[in-house]
Amino acid sequence: MGIHRTCLGFVVGLAIVAIGCASFKPTTSVLDLLKAQQPTVRQTNANFEISVEEFASADKSRKAFDTDLIPHGVLPLLLRLDNRGTSNVLVTEKDVTANLNGQALPQIPGIDVAREAAARDTAGRATAWTLVMGPFALIFWPVTISVSALHTKDVNQSIDDHFQNFDMGRVLVKPNQIAGGFYFFGLPAGARVLDKLVLEVQAKEVEHSTPLKFTLAFPRLELSSTVSSPIVLVPE
Repeated sequence: MGIHRTCLGFVVGLAIVAIGCASFKPTTSVLDLLKAQQPTVRQTNANFEISVEEFASADKSRKAFDTDLIPHGVLPLLLRLDNRGTSNVLVTEKDVTANLNGQALPQIPGIDVAREAAARDTAGRATAWTLVMGPFALIFWPVTISVSALHTKDVNQSIDDHFQNFDMGRVLVKPNQIAGGFYFFGLPAGARVLDKLVLEVQAKEVEHSTPLKFTLAFPRLELSSTVSSPIVLVPE
């Protein structure tokens, strides 16, 4: 009995350490999105400036999302909206579009990116714990499975919250205010280099219903890797 309890305690401790590989720990915070950056492209219209930074490198993607989203066919674009005018400016998801070589790229909600790409990578890392556990995972499976399930639920919730907080969505930028957030666009399978990527934004001054149009053309972008397993979203 004493040996069994000792082994059980050892297994639980080992499981906790092992499934720590499935943790979600991006190093970029929401406040970082508002800080001055070195944008890839920038444009100003009527005292409203939009600057955009692509997160096409594995390093930048991992800092922001703890995973490289490019292999999953997701291109994160960080927009920083700086209102230096005197009117409120509205930007919605439908106002932001992207095209590659003239072909429209689908916009993907942050929550879908979280569940289809980031969570998938985290789940893959979680398999490490079963390899470490070896035969113990089978012998003590009720305990190890319970510990893993609780941990996975917490991690998945953290991923969902993080992507929802980083998703720009619909935003009203008041005079002398700055807003920052991501829009995510789907890339075609096999993509490795992005030529002629263009982002278009149709903002609007609320008080006068004045449209503010932005066309931001990106330089040639080398992706961190080839898009190998793009996420597939099922229409609701």
